[in-house]
Amino acid sequence: MIECISEHGPVMLPSAIANRVGINQATCVRILRDLVDLGYIEQLGPRQGYMLSVQGWATFSRNPQIERLLAEGSPLISQYAERINQCMFLCVIRNGRRYTVFFRNGHPTFNLVPQRVAYDDCHITATGQLLLAIGPEAERQAYLEQCPPDVDRKALGRLFVKIQKQGFAVIHRKEDFHAIAAYPVYMFGKAVAAVSVCMVGENMKKAEEQRLISACESCARDLSARLGVHLP
Repeated sequence: MIECISEHGPVMLPSAIANRVGINQATCVRILRDLVDLGYIEQLGPRQGYMLSVQGWATFSRNPQIERLLAEGSPLISQYAERINQCMFLCVIRNGRRYTVFFRNGHPTFNLVPQRVAYDDCHITATGQLLLAIGPEAERQAYLEQCPPDVDRKALGRLFVKIQKQGFAVIHRKEDFHAIAAYPVYMFGKAVAAVSVCMVGENMKKAEEQRLISACESCARDLSARLGVHLP
């Protein structure tokens, strides 16, 4: 059942899961609830579909690329997060959604827990902005076309161009953290993931922000090197 959900990609309804695995829907729903309790999958809301959680991605993903990213990326990102005392993410885009594949909180006091394993609105995240900007043109245009009416598509398009030129994305926020910066990870000459750092700290100086951005870049480059790929 977990393999079925992981292969599907988008959110999957209980009826579709039951049909795929060949069991009745009532039994399927009971098993799904158990898997939610165990932390392997999550339900988006009452009477809505299911998808893999962060734990589910890490444990059951059958995607060789994800398995490789996890094997090489999780220890490296953990080391960087502990070294710089900040929160770091490893993210990918699949079927128009931004997924958190791995997360490590290295901050000594800030208790950050990812609220969602996946975002349909990729553009509100630094990793989503980056991966959309440097990804295939067709996927970027498809995303822009399906954006809600309240999204300024022209402004978002200009942001993508800016990110393409600078090679990374930064989002500044003041409510709960200072900023998030994201850099791409390459495999076989293609950007397949993004590493990001969530910068926590009040009145953070520009020099400290730049130090953390540089650490994020170094982590992404180190991971790309571990994957045996020369950066473009």
